[in-house]
Amino acid sequence: MNKLFKTLIQKRDGGSSSSTTIPTEGVTSNNNTSTSPDILLTLTHLRKVFYEYQHPKIQWTQQDKHDRLYLTLPMVIKVLSVLTNNEWEVRFPELSDYTFTLAKLLVYEIRMRADKEPNPCAASQAIIEYLEINDETNSLSGWSLLRALKLLSTGPNFIMDKFSQASLPSTFVKCLYLFFDLPEILITHLNNDIISPKEKRILLEQIFFQLLSRIAMSNSCVDELTRRDDLLLLFNAISSNCPERNKPWRIQASEMLILIGKHSLQPAIQCIHNARCISQCVDNLRRATCDLSLMDIARVYETLICLLIESAPLSSSLMDDFRLAHCYVHMKDIVLRLENEWINDESEKFFARFITLLGDFTYAGHNELKLPGRPETIIDIPNFIMPQPKKTGFIVRNISAFTILQSIFQQSTHPLLINIVFDTISSIILADNANYFLCGENLSPITEILYHKPNDVQLKIYDLLEFIVFQLKYIPHRELVNLSIMLKSQNCVQSHKNCVKYLIHILKFHNVLKDALRELGFIEVLIARLHHFATLLKESIQDPNDKGDNMDPDEKELGFMIMEALALLLSHNQKNAKIFREHGGARLAHNIIPYRLCRVAALTVVLHLVLCTGGEDDTGTLLGLIHTAKLEELEMKSVILKGFLYILRESHRTRTVFRKVGGFVYIVSLLISMEGCLAVPPKNPWATVSRHEILSIIRLILNTLTVAMRFEPGNARLFENEVRWQSLSDAIKLLGCFTNETRLTDSVILSKFDYAPKHNYEIFEQLFYSLDERIMSSTDLPLELVNACHIARCFHDIALDCIDKSFVNPNLKYEPIKHGTSIDNSDDPAPSPVFRSNTLNMSSTTRTSATFTFPSYMDEPIIVYPGAVVCFLQIISCIPRTADEQYSNRLQYFLMLTLKNLLKYDRNLQIMATYGFSQHILYICEIALQNENHHLHTSVEYIFERLATFILPVRTLRQFLRMGIDSIMSPTLYMTSSKDASLINKPFVPLNRIKCLVSMTTLRDIRRETQTLLSSNSPTGILSNTSSMVFPSFVEFNMGIEGFGALLLPCISPQSISSSSNVVGNFGMVAMTNEIVLQGGMTLTNGGERPFPPQYGMTYSTWFYVEKFGPIKDNIHPIRLLTIIRHTFNREDYRFVLQIYIHPKDKSLLVSTQEHPFQGNKNS
Repeated sequence: MNKLFKTLIQKRDGGSSSSTTIPTEGVTSNNNTSTSPDILLTLTHLRKVFYEYQHPKIQWTQQDKHDRLYLTLPMVIKVLSVLTNNEWEVRFPELSDYTFTLAKLLVYEIRMRADKEPNPCAASQAIIEYLEINDETNSLSGWSLLRALKLLSTGPNFIMDKFSQASLPSTFVKCLYLFFDLPEILITHLNNDIISPKEKRILLEQIFFQLLSRIAMSNSCVDELTRRDDLLLLFNAISSNCPERNKPWRIQASEMLILIGKHSLQPAIQCIHNARCISQCVDNLRRATCDLSLMDIARVYETLICLLIESAPLSSSLMDDFRLAHCYVHMKDIVLRLENEWINDESEKFFARFITLLGDFTYAGHNELKLPGRPETIIDIPNFIMPQPKKTGFIVRNISAFTILQSIFQQSTHPLLINIVFDTISSIILADNANYFLCGENLSPITEILYHKPNDVQLKIYDLLEFIVFQLKYIPHRELVNLSIMLKSQNCVQSHKNCVKYLIHILKFHNVLKDALRELGFIEVLIARLHHFATLLKESIQDPNDKGDNMDPDEKELGFMIMEALALLLSHNQKNAKIFREHGGARLAHNIIPYRLCRVAALTVVLHLVLCTGGEDDTGTLLGLIHTAKLEELEMKSVILKGFLYILRESHRTRTVFRKVGGFVYIVSLLISMEGCLAVPPKNPWATVSRHEILSIIRLILNTLTVAMRFEPGNARLFENEVRWQSLSDAIKLLGCFTNETRLTDSVILSKFDYAPKHNYEIFEQLFYSLDERIMSSTDLPLELVNACHIARCFHDIALDCIDKSFVNPNLKYEPIKHGTSIDNSDDPAPSPVFRSNTLNMSSTTRTSATFTFPSYMDEPIIVYPGAVVCFLQIISCIPRTADEQYSNRLQYFLMLTLKNLLKYDRNLQIMATYGFSQHILYICEIALQNENHHLHTSVEYIFERLATFILPVRTLRQFLRMGIDSIMSPTLYMTSSKDASLINKPFVPLNRIKCLVSMTTLRDIRRETQTLLSSNSPTGILSNTSSMVFPSFVEFNMGIEGFGALLLPCISPQSISSSSNVVGNFGMVAMTNEIVLQGGMTLTNGGERPFPPQYGMTYSTWFYVEKFGPIKDNIHPIRLLTIIRHTFNREDYRFVLQIYIHPKDKSLLVSTQEHPFQGNKNS
């Protein structure tokens, strides 16, 4: 304004040619030293003139006195423009009186002109002509007086008090109101150097507005307006119509009210309330709707809201007046009508400003809202706590304003306005966790019409609903009900996608949401949507293997999301599964599994259903579905088998159900149906199927059988006794990559070849453990052997139950093999020198030790299913003979080496020996045991010896000794041959069998001991006669999860009690005639008692061996050696009386005789 003022003054004075420089008001000169004498002189003259005015020597007329004051105006402007505010009162002690006099003069001049004119228009014109700047430089008018007062208003506070005493604020407000009727400015100037009328008006408005702003910020001035009831004029002014040219005066009235609200509202609140200013203002708006534009009415409400926000901390009266005047509803109607007049970016800026102000209005209130009690809901998220306000100033206190925002959001249609309103609502909810509950924990007005809003707004709404669940940990039931209705009744696919996506997110947050959504009916709604999807699927896709390119992508995506939401709802929730079945959801999901497009998603739903109680029918249906596809269509079978792998791993109950519905038979029959698939060439219809797909489905079949038996003794027993491993082996032979041989055959290669060097079988080792056929690109391996190697690996994994560990990283097809010790360099002692001599017909080539290693995932391979090891051995026997028999022999040698290495471990040896593996070795590998030149002879002999050292049944030993000897002679030979001839023709027991027998019967631990007892015990180097210690055979109690590692004696010291009735002991019913009942069922011959501890003590002898302790944990279980428990008959009273155990942490042997309850020792 200062630049404009200086420019216009210079323009009036002739531009730069003027020699007079007028300092700017309120700016202190930077050259006080040079102008000080002039300023002091002017100040002295000013004081002299004003003194003469106050004390005239002669009688002056009123006009003369006014003229004398007008003469002082240039001087006071000049002086006060140079002096600082602190110097005014010091240099000009009469400042207070002088200010009052000037203010009274201006009030007099304005009132005099207003009284002279007959109408407001003429009065406003007369006043404006007086106040505007004149073209003459030296004229003394209201302009100079106004400038002087404006300059004085920047001084000390008492200046404003003098304004108030002179009634200047009231006069200015009345002038402001009068100026609404100012006529149009006439353009009459002809000389460009003279200030135009429009520029004069601009200057006046700026000076006048500055004075009004000073008045609005002064308490004393506002008090004066209050006493004269002139505040009502301001409210009438902002709500009155005026010509476009006079709108700046109305805008200034609004700004003045805003300033009063910010700086001096305290004394005005009661007056505004008593005068019903707000009600009168709104009535004016309603009556003047035709005259005022909607934008002007909205700006009036902006002013009122600003005033109310400032008044709320002081009093609630104005807020009540606003509410009782029904301003909220009127304001909402104005906003919605303005929406229809959306013009340009200016409209967007206005709405952004107005809606943001309305959002701030929700925080305005004299009293804090009382936080409601804990909401009464059906289901709550655990640990939900009602949030308390944080006292940050962003707490909702005006529910009416928030309700209006929701109403505007509901009824608005313009995308920009919708976004602006919802952003404001969202910011209110997010400002404080308590705001949602202060607003009535209800956003249902928003969710009711959600599907009518733009997609970006819908996403914002769901983000806000997620905040309520994730951050507030509260389930918005009313909002969810609206979403359920929307899913059921509307057909907007995009809205449904957004809704289901939200459901998926919250279902992953907490399991209690599954119950909440069930109670709200979402399962039925989602089933209905799934039925709609299935209908579209059948209409759009004729071939189940079609990828669904003809189907609407949005409908397709929605269907997948619905199935994902249903899977989450059914996961480990029995009630949801029951409702899902009752409403036909299970049948619907089963029916769409055959469609390749959604097979995985539908199967996921069914699998979660199977995992819940009552999944027998679903399991049977899935198993039956496997056989509905064509033989060569493996994709659906593969997907279903992978699903079974998942659920069988997850649930014990599912494994039990799998057994009850005949799952083993289904799976094995699937394997049988693949007869000839791995033949070379494949049989029909397998010629069109990828070999890798066939191998993959075979591995899935075998893995499914393995997982179904895991940790389930009942399943394993069923498979062992009813399905049988032999049946599985026979089914494998039908695949086409094996012969029908059941026993090893002799090689047609007559020359002896040493397969022990690793390079002979390395290619098969790499293929076996990596299953990556790229490693054999440089070789011409027959395809039958490659397939056989894959199948052998499957049975290897079954035997060790390591299918979850054996899959290598897909990004690293072949992992480096972990090097271990060779078999011949193991803990087993070197064979006797007798067996080191070359046998007959052996090549002179020295046989090297066969080194072998296990992959890293098998640090200590433990056999779990010995039947699979037998199948593995049968596979070795039926490896096909190819054109180059060396490849077949190498594969057999490697597989036998793998089996040999498994039996290095005493635990595996015990398992296989107990299973009767020696009989299988003898039957299948008889030719290898007989023929020393057989390429498998060394490995088979080693395995048989290891098994025999542990346990060798009599029948097996007899068969071993009789190998190659006819037990019954031919009748012809018996009749025609003499006794001597028969003896000569009957073969003798071969030497190598005698060697093997000696090796089996020689204690290896004795040999090891005798080799170590050398000169240290005997100075002459002769073996000592000291008897060596013989270690017992390895016997392990199964300490696994499904095993029982204890020997139980039911009673070692029964005590007698009196009884007159029959009792049931451990061995049936016993009738006691002498009224003595022996508790425990172990009677004494003399009928006496067996006290504990015995009179002569007790001897307990045991042998134990701990190969490796498990990881040290806080609650690791002790290794119990002996535990004696006392039990009183017919009472639940079990007490420890003796415990002997090894503590795993410090490896100490502890003996405890302290008596304590059995239940209290669970953690020991």
